[in-house]
Amino acid sequence: MASLRLPLAGDVTQFIRSWMGLFGQRDGQIGLLNVNVNLGKTDAPELEEQILSEVGTYGHQLGRIGDALAVLVSHVDASRLTPQEDAALKALTQMLDELATVREKHGRSALRPTYPAPVAPAPEPAPVAAAPAKPRTTTPRRRKATPDKAE
Repeated sequence: MASLRLPLAGDVTQFIRSWMGLFGQRDGQIGLLNVNVNLGKTDAPELEEQILSEVGTYGHQLGRIGDALAVLVSHVDASRLTPQEDAALKALTQMLDELATVREKHGRSALRPTYPAPVAPAPEPAPVAAAPAKPRTTTPRRRKATPDKAE
């Protein structure tokens, strides 16, 4: 610690931390004053930091993944699923719907899944078209050969 003596103040002692101590990342946390953001346990904090800075925040990544899942879930044929699979997709659909609600409150667009997918009515068979009528062709009629009348 450094000591400094000012007039009329007595001894002034101050501990000065480096900037890296204030803003540096240690053990998966970023700290500033008394506010900490826990990034979770990770084996590669540098990788997490690069993904967040170059790809997008967790919310941005979840939004894109949620939109893609909403598209896929909306096309699932629920009749072919087990009860456990059906329950999992219903829970996912509910979570994606809640995510879409929050995004819309903040002026962001979001896709909402429809599950089970609406059953499209079976297409009606196309009417069988009658064979096109053959165009009438007129052939010149031949005159019957008549014997010349002798007069």
